[in-house]
Amino acid sequence: MKIDRALNLVMQIQTAKNGLVYVHSTPISRSIFEQFYLEIGKVFSQCFDSVNQAHLALSAPQLAYPALKSISIKAGNWEGAGGVKFGLVNEIVRLTNVILNGDQGWYSLPFDTAVKRGIIDEDEEAEVLSSLVFFYCNLQGCAQGSEGFFLGDGGVVKKLGAYILGLYGIPEWFADLDQGRQYWRDNPSIIADLLDYLSGAAFGTLVREFDGQWIDAEQYRQRHLIKAIESKSFF
Repeated sequence: MKIDRALNLVMQIQTAKNGLVYVHSTPISRSIFEQFYLEIGKVFSQCFDSVNQAHLALSAPQLAYPALKSISIKAGNWEGAGGVKFGLVNEIVRLTNVILNGDQGWYSLPFDTAVKRGIIDEDEEAEVLSSLVFFYCNLQGCAQGSEGFFLGDGGVVKKLGAYILGLYGIPEWFADLDQGRQYWRDNPSIIADLLDYLSGAAFGTLVREFDGQWIDAEQYRQRHLIKAIESKSFF
């Protein structure tokens, strides 16, 4: 899975009937993530937290969605208007599209339509949903607090930063920093909020965890000017 420049979650799957197809999923909003934060966190802590990382990468696509469903049913929070099925899973499905190649070239279909037409079979549907659910489970390190949503010590910032920037691309992120990109303006979502956090309030903490030298994003953007002034070559 990758995060593209438009901040969508992108993956490809090999289907039995239609060969290679691409899945593009617009991330859920921060408010939806907050609403189901406890259920999302329980999936990770109960099913994945102590699992070997190599095994985790292989098992997540099969386990995350069934685990979410099982945990929610046991908690009595699966069905109903405010339940996980309708409030979270259906929202993920609504925001997801399948891109495939047909007689007239590449075209896009809503994920649920692709499932109903048999383009995506039952196993492939479960794989896609589990991969998307697992992505949100990995954000369980996010903490809620009065000063902002993404709070935590340096270890939490480092963990989230490495995960999100690994999917988005570190060169892309540094290019965005130079441009002063405000992600919430492009695609308001939980990913936009996280990238804005990493580029703003958490920037100093994040770069310190990776032995960086900049205090904040503005200092990074002015690094060439600062270097010139310090070397006295500016005057």
